[in-house]
Amino acid sequence: MLIFGNSQKYPDDSEESFIIENLSAYCILWLDRQSEALGETRTMILEKILTEWFAMHVQDVPKNLDAYITEIARDAVSEFIVRHQEEFLPVNGESGVAE
Repeated sequence: MLIFGNSQKYPDDSEESFIIENLSAYCILWLDRQSEALGETRTMILEKILTEWFAMHVQDVPKNLDAYITEIARDAVSEFIVRHQEEFLPVNGESGVAE
């Protein structure tokens, strides 16, 4: 993944551990919902979100990325959810699944 391959904190490619340990419960639920709908893993979606964030915030990327990656991931997912709310499924609401 974009940020985890060189990470000192997550050297074993444990993107799922990073998601669980560092993102809010809401962001995890949002990623779960999109993952199910899109047929992509949460880590694939997070990678795309971070790629977009880095492209939009080139001047904001700190030199010591590892020290700030948790903050960046949280900000990136939150910004993405707000910016693309009309394009993705909400966490609460109609799921299309009969109950």
